[in-house]
Amino acid sequence: MIVRCSNCNTRYLIDPRALGSEGRTVRCVKCSNTWHQYSSVDMPYKLEPQIDVLSPERESTPIPPGSNLPAIIDRKKKSSLFSWFFVTIVILTISGSVLLARQPIADKWPSATGLYSAIGLNVYASNPSGLEFRNLIKTNFFQDGQLLFLIKGEIWNTTGQNRRVPKISLGLVDGQSYELQGKIISAKLIKLKAGLSTTFETQLPASRGAVSIVAGFVE
Repeated sequence: MIVRCSNCNTRYLIDPRALGSEGRTVRCVKCSNTWHQYSSVDMPYKLEPQIDVLSPERESTPIPPGSNLPAIIDRKKKSSLFSWFFVTIVILTISGSVLLARQPIADKWPSATGLYSAIGLNVYASNPSGLEFRNLIKTNFFQDGQLLFLIKGEIWNTTGQNRRVPKISLGLVDGQSYELQGKIISAKLIKLKAGLSTTFETQLPASRGAVSIVAGFVE
């Protein structure tokens, strides 16, 4: 049985038995127009009226009694919803990883610290460039009858980005710049924001001939 949409004239080929003895409400796939369609064949049973979608004539797909939307329409809707859900999960996963792993990322790519700082997240570049030693001093004191040197100083972050403070290498040298003894210590703060400073101090046994202190960062 061929049915024509009264709105767009699209033709459909359907099984007249799907319409029942009293007809049923159908909908055009192309323009969504709905109308009550009667069957040209008398049926011995009655179907409850419901809205169904007609299949175009070229598909030659009859509408079985009691059917709802064609399966192909449902699959498209479900596929679309699943695709958006999957994309959302992927975006959230990547975003969470980038935020949670921001410190390792900044350590590997120091230029990323500026991007994180721009969105209000503190990260600290491991590159010590821009960190300066200031007010490095040595004083003598006795402890249990032994002469010791108290060495202390400051580290300033002179850059516009946050920095990680590496371990500090301190050494006592003589007049010929020969290192008499040394020690590796950590500053009080290992994460230093832009423009701020931290301090450090340690003790070393007194060395005869020590005239100056050398300080550096241990990579």
